[in-house]
Amino acid sequence: MGRIVRVASVQFRSAASKAENLAKAKGFLRKGAELGAEIVCLPEWLPQITEPANFPRIAEPLDGPFVSGLREAARESGIYAIASVFESSGGDKAYNTAILIGPDGSVLEKYRKAHLADILGYKESDGIMPGSSPGMIHKADFGTLGAIICYDLRFPELPRALALRGAEILFVPAAWFGGPGKEAQWEVLLRARAIENGIFTVGSCQAGEGFVGGTMIVDPQGIVLSRAPIGEGIICADLDLGRVEAIGGSIPWRSHRRPELYSALLER
Repeated sequence: MGRIVRVASVQFRSAASKAENLAKAKGFLRKGAELGAEIVCLPEWLPQITEPANFPRIAEPLDGPFVSGLREAARESGIYAIASVFESSGGDKAYNTAILIGPDGSVLEKYRKAHLADILGYKESDGIMPGSSPGMIHKADFGTLGAIICYDLRFPELPRALALRGAEILFVPAAWFGGPGKEAQWEVLLRARAIENGIFTVGSCQAGEGFVGGTMIVDPQGIVLSRAPIGEGIICADLDLGRVEAIGGSIPWRSHRRPELYSALLER
C-alpha cells in the first residue's frame, strides 16, 4: 500500500446567480472537508445563462469576489479545491478556467480550457477563447495531480501528456450535455483515460435537466470506485497512489511507447 489520499467529487446544478452558485460551492467544499477529503473537485460552472455570448459579462479576474470566496472556503476548511470559473480576458471573450486552490487559500495553478465545445449546435467559442497551456499539472502534498475541463476529455493526447509529466490523479470538472448516448460516452471516456494512462480519474459533472450527472471516481484499471446518485451530492474515495506505480510496473506503457512512429505517421 502506498500513499492514501481521500478525494471528493461534487455533483450539482449551477444556480441562477453567481452569489447562489458561490454559496452552493462553498457549502460543498465544507462538506468535503467534513468527510475527511484532502481535495474536493467542483463541476465546470456552466450557468443557467446558457448562451456563450453572455459569458464575458459575468466573467471576473481571478482576484475577483467569486474566486476570493472559493479561496476563503478552502482556507477555512484546510483543503485543496479544484473549481471552474469564467475568467476575464480583457477583451470581448472570457476564458473557461480551472483553478487549483491550496489549503492556505492561495491559487496554486490555473488552466484555461484548450478545446472549445463547438458541437451539436452549441458554440462555446461565441463567448470563450481557448487557452494555450497543455492542461494543469501540480505536485501537491499528497501526490501529483492533473486537470482538464469537460470537452478536453475527448482528446486523449492531453491526459497522456499529463501522465507522462507524472500526474497520478486526473481531475475533470465538467458540464457534460445530455443526449443520446452521452451518459455512456462520459463514463467510457473517463474509464478509458484511467486505463490507458494507469492513473486515477475523477469526473465532477453538473446534474439536472440537460446534463448527464454521472460524477464518478475511477481507479487506474478502470474500476468505478464511487458514483454519485441522481441529483446533487458529493462522493468520496480513498485512493492508494501506490497503485499507479504498481500498475505502471506491470504494464510499462511509458517505455513501450514509439513516439517516432506516431510523428512519422502524422507527417505523411
